[in-house]
Amino acid sequence: FPSHDTNKPWDIAHDKFVSRTHAAVFNHFGEQSWSSEKSFAHHLGYGGKIDLSSTDIVIDFKTSAFDETKKDSEFGYDEHLMQLAAYGNAVCNPNFRAANVYVSTSVPGLVKIKEWTQEEIASGLEMFLSLLKFWQVKNKYKPEFQNVS
Repeated sequence: FPSHDTNKPWDIAHDKFVSRTHAAVFNHFGEQSWSSEKSFAHHLGYGGKIDLSSTDIVIDFKTSAFDETKKDSEFGYDEHLMQLAAYGNAVCNPNFRAANVYVSTSVPGLVKIKEWTQEEIASGLEMFLSLLKFWQVKNKYKPEFQNVS
């Protein structure tokens, strides 16, 4: 994925990390027309840069030291969910899929994918929008977007 936009090969020193991450994403989601490092601004007053997305899927990569003993239930935090829900809400079709891809920094090639359910995504978006509104009121911020012709 790092070379997605440039079509340049990745550093061979990172091959075990990158190739196995690529394989895990492909095996989980199948062939997709991916966009990487896509920036956006939403009219509600938030924006970001999405690691990997298609019209129906949004993915955020996370790296940390973990091994095979970490249980699947130990992956995924509310903050990860809220980020994906907000990003998918901004750039994807309704009923999009959202996943965090966890790449181990301590075990080369170990990758875990946490795909969030539709119910979790809806809850994550509600949490995010509530916090966004709180932040905007607290900071007296009102987004003002103008149409550009």
